[in-house]
Amino acid sequence: MRAHRVLCCVLLAALGLPDRPAVAWGLVAYHPPTLITQQANCSPQGPDPWQGCDQCLSRIYRPLVPLLNIFCGRLDQDWCSLGRDCTHCNGACTVIWNDGNLAYVSVLQPMGTVQTAIDLCRQWQTQTYCTTAGGTPVSGAYVLADEFEWLPLHQQDYRSLPTDPDYQWALDTYHGEPAFGLEEAWRHRIGIFGLLATRNLGGRRLYWERAANLVAWYYIALFAEPSELAEVLAQNQFPDRLRGQEFDDLVDIFETTCGATPFLDCWHPVAADTWGGIKGRYRSAE
Repeated sequence: MRAHRVLCCVLLAALGLPDRPAVAWGLVAYHPPTLITQQANCSPQGPDPWQGCDQCLSRIYRPLVPLLNIFCGRLDQDWCSLGRDCTHCNGACTVIWNDGNLAYVSVLQPMGTVQTAIDLCRQWQTQTYCTTAGGTPVSGAYVLADEFEWLPLHQQDYRSLPTDPDYQWALDTYHGEPAFGLEEAWRHRIGIFGLLATRNLGGRRLYWERAANLVAWYYIALFAEPSELAEVLAQNQFPDRLRGQEFDDLVDIFETTCGATPFLDCWHPVAADTWGGIKGRYRSAE
């Protein structure tokens, strides 16, 4: 097992980007009201203005694998998961958690290219996105980048999540509609466990990071195209299969979260054609 590394965050008070290359998957987050301020007060920053604002992030970050598309694109260029429309310029179509202050987005590949795009588009909150005609600076909207590596050691099971105060706190922060399908339910699981790991409540980062990794692995296993699955797993330094305790923890996570908002996906049974099928494809011998 590779030693776990605690990687730096870019938080509200941070200055600049992490000082070493990003090598793992992770989260970015942005402040939605800042995007509205940018759209109202800033001229388009590049050659593709759409509804009065720039599409810088979607121009610079264009992954080849559709599952990895996260930033809003123009209405005539689908860079959004499942073709969803985007609410605000330079936001994300694949928000995994919204706590009423920040919108969290998962980056299911090494973070370096996304961090570079945010930097080049002057979208870190520590950067000036534009200066208004009256001389007032408008900041960038992105305030956090956190990274996770596979896989912290098992510490305790996840069967007590319904009574875990940290989990319940995070569940209560959610602002948004219930998941409208299986894909969104699993993205939200990445979000809640990524949020908990990033906040590191009670020194339990490794516990929550393990959960975030397991649900991210399963999300990829479910929704990546078969021809792209091995590539996406490898990019994230994920294994091609889960072993006994890993799979057991994943099942515990599902069974203890599926009945809560915003997941509500207990209809997705542990059966041969769903969980059983994944188990048969990826689980190694115990």
